[in-house]
Amino acid sequence: MPDPVFDPMPDLVPLEDLPDSETPWTALKGVERLEVAPHHAPVRAQVMVSGSKSVSNRALILAGLAEGECTLRGILRADDTWWCIDALRRLGVEVAISGTDVHVRGIGRTRPCSGRLHLGSAGTLSRFLPPMLAAGEKGEWILSASRQMSGRPVGPLFAALRDGGGRVDCLEAEDRYPARVFGDSFSGGTITMSGVVSSQ
Repeated sequence: MPDPVFDPMPDLVPLEDLPDSETPWTALKGVERLEVAPHHAPVRAQVMVSGSKSVSNRALILAGLAEGECTLRGILRADDTWWCIDALRRLGVEVAISGTDVHVRGIGRTRPCSGRLHLGSAGTLSRFLPPMLAAGEKGEWILSASRQMSGRPVGPLFAALRDGGGRVDCLEAEDRYPARVFGDSFSGGTITMSGVVSSQ
């Protein structure tokens, strides 16, 4: 099978021009009603099982942190993965997409000096992006999220980052997004974090 032809990503749109959480990859966009009824005959078909958004975002972030290029196959095209790719691109990661294949050129520890990133409602991204930024080069980022995500507590994550020297400032409500994350502030060490609030 020939290698896929990767399409260049469109230019980044200013975040203020993007919706709160809906993306070009939103499933069933514009569908108000869907009728489901039993089929009257056996169904014979080939079905491709979609990838996991959680695994897809983990792989995308790792590829973005790597030095060099890699191709990820079978990612899930969904809102969460779209926001992950959008955030990585704003950090300088080069991304090209062909169907469910994504070609990524990582940036290692390099980060822009500052910027604004939006997480949508992506729980994986909201928990993995702050450590990625805090452990990178000097910089300052504002992380915003959807209304739904901004209502979810991320206190254990922020506490763990702070225990390792990371600097995270909550901008509206304590232990909630939006937040400001400072790069090159995380020194590591022994950190304990509860898994009760989130499996992430």
